[in-house]
Order: sequence, then structure tokens, then C-alpha cells
Amino acid sequence: MARPNAVGFPDVIPALLQTDAYIRAVLRRYGHTGPDLETGVEARLARNALFTRRSGPALTFYIHENALNAMVGDSTVMNEQLIQLQLASSPPHCQIHVVPATAEESGDGREFSVFFQHEGNQPVFHVDAFTASLFLEEDRVIAYHREFLRHLPTAALDRDQSRNWIVNRTSELEQNTPWQRAAACRGVHATDRHGAFRNGKTLPPGN
Repeated sequence: MARPNAVGFPDVIPALLQTDAYIRAVLRRYGHTGPDLETGVEARLARNALFTRRSGPALTFYIHENALNAMVGDSTVMNEQLIQLQLASSPPHCQIHVVPATAEESGDGREFSVFFQHEGNQPVFHVDAFTASLFLEEDRVIAYHREFLRHLPTAALDRDQSRNWIVNRTSELEQNTPWQRAAACRGVHATDRHGAFRNGKTLPPGN
């Protein structure tokens, strides 16, 4: 299977990498409430499960720095979302690259995926929005975004640099979470709550 590329610009994490709380916060931003909100969350989580399983497709994500710095929901939502990115980037089939805000490649504000040619089939261009998805096979559309993706690797941080960037951003956010502010009075590190990452390594709770 050819490796497709998912690109998120400029203000949200790619849909396949979003946590439950992050999805809820974004959908609420677009006016979804009640049963409509729950349906949207369930649909996205079901799709995400296809990617996170061991046999999931190989994907390369280019995530703009703006999306990682944006406050979606609150600091707790963003902290947990960034921890999820660290976890998601561990398997070899998932590569996450941060595109610095200083990079010239800035996209056009949409998230898109280009599924490259596989077994002789025509490449497919996919635009993902919160109200609809669009699939196109026009040669000019594929050519435009293929050229755009060709320049992204030179503009983005490499895999290790991106992981370190996300770890550092997570640490910054942890200082602003309600749990961290309370824990500071007790001398407890915020990552002990998650049993997640410290210095880029997975740790059990309490270490």
C-alpha cells in the first residue's frame, strides 16, 4: 500500500489523531450540541479506531505549529491531545512531522489527504471538513497537492525533532493545567497523573 499523507492547516490536529475531548471541543466550536454532537464524536472515534489498530494504514502527518499552539477546549484538553500525539507517533506506521510557523509552506486552512496510486488505481484527493468529506480524482488537483507535499519534508522538522517539539510543548501546557497547579503544592509531577511521558519516555504512574 502506498503511503498517503494527511496535512492539517492551520488550526486543528488532523482528525485521525484527535482525542475524544478534542473532538468534542472542535465540534462545539462549530455549533454541534446534544445528540448531533454525540453522533459526530462516535463517528470520528470509530474511524480513528481503524487507523490505531495494528494493521492500520501507514500514514505521514504534517501538523502545523499553529495547530499545536492553539487552545482548543482548555489546557487539559490540549495537554491530553499532545500526549496522544506522542503515543500515536511511536508505531512505525505513523510518522508525525511538525511544520514550523516560520515555514513558507502554510497551506490554505483545510485538512487534506492525498492517497497515492495503488495497484494501478487513480490517485485520490480527499478533503476533510466537519460537515462533509470530498473525494476528487482530477489530474490537476492531484498534481497541485502532490507538488505541495513534495516541498513539505524540507519545510518540516524530522520525526525525532517533531517528537521532541511536542514533548516540550506538552511540558509547557502541563504548567497551566488545573491538576498541575494543584499538584505543585504537593510536589507531584503532572505526568504522574497520566503515567505517560517524561523526557520522551513512557513511564508508569508514580515514577
